[in-house]
Amino acid sequence: MERHIKRRRRIIGLGGLAIGALLALIWFFASPRFLKPSTLNFDSARNLEVAEPVTITHDFDPTVANPSLSPEDVVRLQLESLQETAERPERLIVCFSLASPENRMNTGPLSRFAELIRDDAYRPLLGHQNAMIGRAKVIDGQAAVMATIIAVDDQAYAFEFLLSRYRPNGSTSGPLLAEATTMDGRQPDDDSSKCWMTDGVYPVFVADVSAVNSSGVEE
Repeated sequence: MERHIKRRRRIIGLGGLAIGALLALIWFFASPRFLKPSTLNFDSARNLEVAEPVTITHDFDPTVANPSLSPEDVVRLQLESLQETAERPERLIVCFSLASPENRMNTGPLSRFAELIRDDAYRPLLGHQNAMIGRAKVIDGQAAVMATIIAVDDQAYAFEFLLSRYRPNGSTSGPLLAEATTMDGRQPDDDSSKCWMTDGVYPVFVADVSAVNSSGVEE
């Protein structure tokens, strides 16, 4: 009897994981990059006080990306940029300069990018209180980094950053400088000049940390 119960619990658990993975895949492929998913509720973040974007002459700083930066470093710099942008809008150029060429083409110029991050799904990132960055998982040349932030509304928001390696390029109007591949699809040996840059950022979930007491029990 006990073995039957354990087996049933295991099947239910695996079923839950499968359903969760399926829903995540459906959402991942159905949601455009840097657009809000209609199923997520970010109403509490709409009233955040955020400074208006300023006019910046140059949209892109090619000196920001650096081959020595790890995926976690890139995410940290982007989060710091978004945190400071609430009071210093010009700092947004750091975040935008660490976006991949294709990402900048889809979300730029900088003035448009500034409007996109003020969307409900990404607005909690602006001026957030704290951030915790997970360890990067690198598979087939692409890195995934999970980050959890505490917004000014005291809620926790999680985001997944997807990154690839590119050669820095100040222009987004010409050919993309994506990773080159060999005839058999392998990456070339010399990657020393390539930098990790963010292809996309996707909201994962939101939690109300104010509803949890000091013992970790939801009230």
